[in-house]
Amino acid sequence: MGEGSTCIACKRGPLISALHNDWSSLVTYVDDYVNSGHFVQSYLTSEDKSSLLVLNVVTNSSTKASAEKFYESLLRYCDEFQEAGLQPLGLWYSPALDLIGVIQQCRFTIFQKGDAQMKAIIRTAASGDALQRCFVAANKFCKNEERINKVFNNDEQLVLLGDFNENYEHLCYIIRRFAEHSPIDEVQLNPVHSDSVKASFTAGFLSILLRHRLLRRFKFANLIMGITKLFLKLTTNERTASHGLWETTTRTHDSTILQISNNYRVMWFSLSYRLTKQHHRLSEDGSHRLTVGQALFQLGPQLVRRLDAYTSHSESNDDGSSSSSSETKPLYEAESEYTKMIREVIDGSIVSLWPESTLLTLPYFLADKYLLL
Repeated sequence: MGEGSTCIACKRGPLISALHNDWSSLVTYVDDYVNSGHFVQSYLTSEDKSSLLVLNVVTNSSTKASAEKFYESLLRYCDEFQEAGLQPLGLWYSPALDLIGVIQQCRFTIFQKGDAQMKAIIRTAASGDALQRCFVAANKFCKNEERINKVFNNDEQLVLLGDFNENYEHLCYIIRRFAEHSPIDEVQLNPVHSDSVKASFTAGFLSILLRHRLLRRFKFANLIMGITKLFLKLTTNERTASHGLWETTTRTHDSTILQISNNYRVMWFSLSYRLTKQHHRLSEDGSHRLTVGQALFQLGPQLVRRLDAYTSHSESNDDGSSSSSSETKPLYEAESEYTKMIREVIDGSIVSLWPESTLLTLPYFLADKYLLL
């Protein structure tokens, strides 16, 4: 699986001559590739390639952006290979925890409902096929390096422009709501009075769920930015009646959404970092193989906080500090105490771990548990 994913991402013909699960050889292979001419040909943009041919110069920022693009592709291929190779063996259900999932070869999965807070933002805007097409088009646009003519022909661009003009108020509303959802808003965070957080299963579950939530929100933020860029591309030669509102909305919120996107990316990367024996001494409980996210929940439960969305929204409304919070109030179905705890810990962790938060949860944890070892 790792060998196949690496071959595809590196865009080389012959298979890698490495033993199965020989991760050290794979890492060396990838490092060599990123520093090779094959990488330049495959992942640098056309502008950077031209600069390389004419001036024999590629900026550090261009190289970094290309490397990030490569590793994103490698991660996607690894996920696809993993999904294809994991045969389902059966369903499982835990009545006590109210969890359901699928048992597969080498692992089991757990079904989780979608991001209620992001759903609440979308729910406030009218839904429809045209609005859905706008999001799908923006996703294609972003995946193809924002080259509109590479993705859509002239007729398709005219249809898309009609969809955007039909839904520009809803799209502007979603952009504004997303920009205003910043997790550092005044909310009430409570300690977690449960020993289950530091249990191996729950700590791992919380870590995976939190990182998945952060990654999805990062991608959603990029999708919103892609929508704004796509609309401006579509209206390059034709100014529409909606152009004024669109320019006002994007000019007001572009920098905020970019910062939110970057914060989600930083959080995801930080919590995904795997602690190894090079970073601190070996431990008998295996904590030297944990990700930062797992370590936080398993070894630092006293720093974990939970967020009661209902309480926070009602307090915000009572104080009059948020006139629109009730419009985007998440809807939650009936749930067990365990699933409620999981949800509130995930919501609370996003707030407490937010890079701009004054709680400094992650720095405190790392300083206490690792930097002093």
